[in-house]
Amino acid sequence: MGRLIFCLFLFFQISYGDRFYLDGYDWTFRSLNNSYAGQANVPGDIYIDLYRNGLTNNPLYGNGDQDYRWVGRTAWIYEKIFDLQSNVINSNDIVLVFESLDTVVDAYLNMQHLFSSKNQFTPVQISVKTVLQSTQNNLTLVFQSPVEYAINQSTAYRNKHGHDIPPDTANTGSSSFAEPHPNFIRKTQSSFSWDWGPSFPTVGVAKSAYLEYFANAAIYQVSPLITKNQADSFFQLQADVYVLCQSGTTATIALNITEISLATSQTFTNINCVSGVPQNLSQVFKVPTNVINLWYPNGYGPQTLYTLNTQVIVNGNTVSQNSMKIGFRTVELVQDNVTVANQFKGLTFYFKVNDIPVFIKGSNYIPIDPFPAQTFTSRKQFLLQSMQEANMNALRIWGGGLFEMDEFYNFADQYGILLWHDQMFGCALYSADDDFIQLLLPEFTNQVIRLRHHPSILNWAGNNENEVAVSTQWWHVSNYTKSMEIQDYVTLYVKNMQPLITSLDPSRPFVLSSPSNGKETEEEGGVSTKINSYSPFYGDIHFYSYKGNIWNNSIFEIPRCATEFGAQSLPLKGTMTHWIKSDEWTHGSHWLNARQHHPDGNGQNLNLVFLHFELPPQCEGYKLGNDCPYINSSTTFLEEYSYLTQVFQAIAMQTESEHYRRYKATLDSDGHGLTMCALYWQLNDVWAAPTWASIDYDLNWKVLHYYARRFFAPFIVSLYFDSSMKLQVYIVSDEVQSRNGCSLLSTKSAAIMGLNTTQLDFQSDITAKNITLNDDDTFVIRAVIKDQNGASITPTTILLPDKMKQISNTNYGDATITSVTQVDPATFNVTLTASKIVPILWLDIKPEVKETYQLKYWFSDNAFTMTDPQVTVQLKIFSSIRPTVTLTTQDFIVSRMKMSSSQTTTPTPNPVTQCINSWHKETTTPNKCFISVPRNEARSEANFDCSVFGKNASLKLK
Repeated sequence: MGRLIFCLFLFFQISYGDRFYLDGYDWTFRSLNNSYAGQANVPGDIYIDLYRNGLTNNPLYGNGDQDYRWVGRTAWIYEKIFDLQSNVINSNDIVLVFESLDTVVDAYLNMQHLFSSKNQFTPVQISVKTVLQSTQNNLTLVFQSPVEYAINQSTAYRNKHGHDIPPDTANTGSSSFAEPHPNFIRKTQSSFSWDWGPSFPTVGVAKSAYLEYFANAAIYQVSPLITKNQADSFFQLQADVYVLCQSGTTATIALNITEISLATSQTFTNINCVSGVPQNLSQVFKVPTNVINLWYPNGYGPQTLYTLNTQVIVNGNTVSQNSMKIGFRTVELVQDNVTVANQFKGLTFYFKVNDIPVFIKGSNYIPIDPFPAQTFTSRKQFLLQSMQEANMNALRIWGGGLFEMDEFYNFADQYGILLWHDQMFGCALYSADDDFIQLLLPEFTNQVIRLRHHPSILNWAGNNENEVAVSTQWWHVSNYTKSMEIQDYVTLYVKNMQPLITSLDPSRPFVLSSPSNGKETEEEGGVSTKINSYSPFYGDIHFYSYKGNIWNNSIFEIPRCATEFGAQSLPLKGTMTHWIKSDEWTHGSHWLNARQHHPDGNGQNLNLVFLHFELPPQCEGYKLGNDCPYINSSTTFLEEYSYLTQVFQAIAMQTESEHYRRYKATLDSDGHGLTMCALYWQLNDVWAAPTWASIDYDLNWKVLHYYARRFFAPFIVSLYFDSSMKLQVYIVSDEVQSRNGCSLLSTKSAAIMGLNTTQLDFQSDITAKNITLNDDDTFVIRAVIKDQNGASITPTTILLPDKMKQISNTNYGDATITSVTQVDPATFNVTLTASKIVPILWLDIKPEVKETYQLKYWFSDNAFTMTDPQVTVQLKIFSSIRPTVTLTTQDFIVSRMKMSSSQTTTPTPNPVTQCINSWHKETTTPNKCFISVPRNEARSEANFDCSVFGKNASLKLK
């Protein structure tokens, strides 16, 4: 028993001044036709306001996305009545600030029109001193329907230009899920639906609203720009201090960095202030490198942060101040010829952080929730800490989503997660009309200025997949030729976005799109037409395959950088039955089709999974699809199948990720290789559904996330069979320092005879002999590297057969939980035992215990093949609603992958004509080979000097 202490570490940019916040539950909402009305919350959105007022059910439950489509098609009015105290109303100036309005809105104060806003990503500031009164101020926001606005804008564009801008609907493959034309409104593009999420076109005040009141001046925002020339012994810190002020004010801006006692100040006289418009009072000072520690990404060093304090001093008095966290680091994108002799083999594409080449490994991020204006601080911390725990160092902020709140970037800084940051354009073409460009330029300016001080932001990218959509002609639109598409694309991204962002932020690289050919794309003018825009010889690629065997390395490209690749899986029953009725938990139910937005996703998943695993014997004689009644109607099937989808996804991502990691230091004769990025799609979910996520909507790690913890470890053994069915062994290291005196221990077990295993002599058996057992799937290959003291320094790598058609075979064992002991208030040791090999076991806490404590947690290891008689893993509790958590063996469950049968069936393997060297036929079962080894597991070791492949390298053992 212990007391759970949950520490939330936040590094906010905190401003101290005079603000009257308009946030809270004292707003009201109503539909334009007065059919619906109730109390509203700011920040917030109309879907949650309707739900809290009992006017709808939880929109994420059941068919809420379809039942409440009318919400996004309705105009809404938000209103707040408020009084002001004398110190506010009597101040010299009062500025109304909305950090984010979602989206198309007209604002009125005391019946006077203040402004119109059409961009969710651009804040609003306006002086309202002359409009306010002491009591009964009425602030009214009239929001247009985002769906109707987008349709109207698309129609107006067509009438003006004589052609459409594709696509008609968001990336779902079906208009039945999505609303049309999100590319005509500047809000979260995926709020109109995507192939992983529902359509909830939100309306409301998305971030804080407040009145900034002051006599002389007040800090609106501080935006440090931190740069360093390679030869310099100092960082240059340009502090842009944006101040709201009275014209003619004289103010001193004082800056200091707390931890190193470095301070500077500058006085600005007779400032030409414009009411309601922040003025930039900028100053520059040098920070010597010998007095600071650098910030490093996860796995490369500490995440050192410093406190920058800013004061505005008028007449000797501090009238406003700000405190924020900053970090010092350099970033370089290296795009050089891979060979001097043959420049046609392409360019490198990798990032150096603090002059260290970094293999970018991690995932992709979609919006935190369909209703992101709600408070999700703990949820964001869980996701980013889960990345750190899984040995990831990078996350791509995907271009169909939104610019996150400050707390998200603070967590990325804290946990060392580099952010490849798209601008918010995705899978669509966009208008290049001047009025649309003018709507975008303040968005670019405000977001870059707000975020550029974060050391975690690795680079900016112009969009998601828009270049490749143009270059490969995803859409064919009447009266809109490819050359016209290229011209509009270049106008937006090359002529407007790129020069503005790079001028505002020269501290990090900018790439035009993802994927793109990087430097080659720019040399072609912004769109690759001479070279395939998915070229593996330049830039980054996105890769997906929903046919064939994606456990086979030969299917994958060998790129310079892979920023998207993925496979789907289902959430487990515990998650899904929170959001659908329990009796709908079957593969043939309506929910699976309704929540599967990827075209033919459910059919593809069945084919992909059962390419590797045994079919339910109840489906003998049926086709694989939904014509099998057992697949359609059995909750047992779906419970087991959902776990198999997660295992399938995990092994697929392991195969592809390790494929990319193995090529980090290899360049083949054709110019393929030097791969330095592996970001799988995707990290998180916005609802409970079949998706590509590695953490489900209820914040449970899926099998993939546990696998990622192993295959993204800094130092791994990577095993695979080549096309000749010879076992290949690679050692891959992301560690900066070399290691000496390491040993590789590799064992091979066969015939599923208890825990008996045999050591493969990898000087001969691994590479020189065909060790396949003629389609018999009863073997497990295991490898681990140990140091000179015998301690494991890599995760244990397990290679399972490509086809596991006997996972229900009784020769496999089950694990038992034998003890649970508490280490500290948030840590428990869980000990498992088994008498036979347990294929990919799953350890979890019982649903009722989770519910009682409202637990969020992960294990130190899970979803592994148990090849030792006893294993102990740690449970790490992230959060609980109760101060004390008590757990025993009765509170856990452990299972393994299997496919249950109401009858006993043993699939018959293909006959074995002969066994490989040292293996013998069983006399009782002639189609099996076995090898005798001691019970205590015979081992042979091969020693190698880790320094032979050194730091940041991959090594193939021969």
